[in-house]
Amino acid sequence: MAVAFHWDSSAIWATAGQRSAEAAQGFVSQACEAEMGSECHWVGGTDEVYVAIARDESGILFGGTQAGSPEAAKAEALERCQKYSFDCRIVRTFNPILIPPGTPPDRDFSAVWLPEGAVSRHRVAAVAVPDSKVAAPWTGKNWLALGGSGFAAANQQAVAACERDTGGQCKGLLGSAAGPLGLVYTGVGRVQIVPLPPVGDPRERIERICWKDVEGCALVGTIDTSGSGVKVIDLTKIAKPLRGIAAVARATKGPDGIAISTGHSQPAAAEAAALAKCRNSGALTCAIDSLGKADHGLGPFMAAFVDQAGGTLYEYGVNADNARKRAQDWCDRDKLSCREIGVCDLSQPTGQWMAIKR
Repeated sequence: MAVAFHWDSSAIWATAGQRSAEAAQGFVSQACEAEMGSECHWVGGTDEVYVAIARDESGILFGGTQAGSPEAAKAEALERCQKYSFDCRIVRTFNPILIPPGTPPDRDFSAVWLPEGAVSRHRVAAVAVPDSKVAAPWTGKNWLALGGSGFAAANQQAVAACERDTGGQCKGLLGSAAGPLGLVYTGVGRVQIVPLPPVGDPRERIERICWKDVEGCALVGTIDTSGSGVKVIDLTKIAKPLRGIAAVARATKGPDGIAISTGHSQPAAAEAAALAKCRNSGALTCAIDSLGKADHGLGPFMAAFVDQAGGTLYEYGVNADNARKRAQDWCDRDKLSCREIGVCDLSQPTGQWMAIKR
């Protein structure tokens, strides 16, 4: 028996009871390639072999083959699926058809299972990035191809757009069936594009796919995957962050301190609210702190430090401890003597005053 499938579709081509493994493999491979072209995959075997097919949340298929046990075949298919994807479920199990000994070679015991109707391909989203360092204005940019029919076509489209814009070599970074995509801020200060679950709370997914070397992850934005064509995604500036924009105002006369205002749709509104909070907290005059300006909705937490000369330092993080560590790292690298003013949760719309002790 043999079962064929292709990464670009949820269709299945299967046969059992063939006279040889070569005949089974040849039948399903030819049937799959007639619909999908190249890159068809197959699983199968001889005698009492069971084949199970698992499907992930995007419709991508994974196969498992075990002799004598359909449950073992299911376990293998699920294990392969869960290694690379999420929300894996068994969608089909194929049982062997045994040919009795002494049966004349012209007697046909085979059965076939073919897709019903037209075979559809997954609508794919693919991301490409420069293969080496690039100059402005392409620093921090990713190229997202949407609406491609199949992974190879979408990846080629994204890479071609990246190379056309930058003039250099680019590489494919991510390919998935075109479901929700998220922008994840990591504990080392970078933003990455990741696939999100079609339904439900994405935070568990973020925790599962967060890389060990990035010191934590936090979802900070989403990407609209409707439509088609190529979008250039600026990972340094999120168009619609999940949290509001923040700004910091510092007292320039009167009791020293900073006012942080969060949860605004525009930088101007954030700055006006921060100045008002500063004045309402007892300062005689206030000014927007340049180092706490131009927030782009990235890190969920912000740590505020002051150095030995009275200068302020602000650093973002995925949590309070991560923000503190990143700020202290900057102080250590610049050989500054710093002390903490405070840490603000920027995901909570609020106005906060933090006094600076002289």
